[in-house]
Amino acid sequence: MSKIVVLGSFMMDLVTKVDRLPKNGETLVGLSFIQNSGGKGANQAAAIAKLGKPVIFAGMVGNDDFGLEARRVLDSIGVSTNNLKITKSSPTGIGNVMVDQNGMNRIVIIPGANLVYSSIEFESIKELVRSSKLLVLQLEMDFELTKGAIDFAHKNGVKILLNPAPARKLPKELLRKIDYLTPNETELGILTNQAIQTAEEAIKAAQSLVKEGVKNVIVTLGEKGAVWIDDSGDVTKMKAFSVDAVDTVAAGDSFNGALACGIIDDLDKEEILRTANQVGALTVTKTGAIQSLPTIEELEEFQHAINRIEV
Repeated sequence: MSKIVVLGSFMMDLVTKVDRLPKNGETLVGLSFIQNSGGKGANQAAAIAKLGKPVIFAGMVGNDDFGLEARRVLDSIGVSTNNLKITKSSPTGIGNVMVDQNGMNRIVIIPGANLVYSSIEFESIKELVRSSKLLVLQLEMDFELTKGAIDFAHKNGVKILLNPAPARKLPKELLRKIDYLTPNETELGILTNQAIQTAEEAIKAAQSLVKEGVKNVIVTLGEKGAVWIDDSGDVTKMKAFSVDAVDTVAAGDSFNGALACGIIDDLDKEEILRTANQVGALTVTKTGAIQSLPTIEELEEFQHAINRIEV
């Protein structure tokens, strides 16, 4: 039985490469266009599978070519898709992505079938969740469904990792049930209504969430690395790894996938953060979403290279 269940979104990413991101009202000529399988839930499940862990992905796609591609891509890398449902009432979700020459991106999502998945479909995976060790969630699906999934996992003693993206304010009663909350700087700012520009400000904001009842807050800080604040007050910092960034799409998702793997292996926080930062760094060296996620072999090769440099 898989120790990790990911309940989340699948999106077909429609990606335009540009010299720079356009200003308001400006039309630019793009450099290239590509279609990539993505969505935060699918990306995180794929990251876990490519790092060698069994994972179940539950979600919904439309009865269309994008939906067929979702199953094909996820199956090909070892993600269990038996619980990927198909609906005829809505098309597969899409993400409109613009990526500039520095790898920075802007994304607009149209959830489509992801919002059709409801508590009725969740009934069919309750036993899988109950027997798992970790439930991984994001905020690209119906919020009432997500709250219900958190309630169920919490009542059954299953650890919960919530990646709060797209960001929104979360009720206090929900925060108290979350074991691992993984915002980036922007999401942390929205969650806490604080401006986050430095690692110190991120730590302070994360500590306020811990006071609300979250057991662990792990904040990704881009080139500044990541910090982990737990409910004992302990703060663990980890530097970022320097690479030539090509495309930052899915970097946060790969970080979350690596985090999930480390959690179920009961590794210490420093080792989990180090590995998650390494996986995120490798992800930005390639274009795309799922195809940019590193395999366990690529991660080990990167780690060996780092060790040789440090020696």
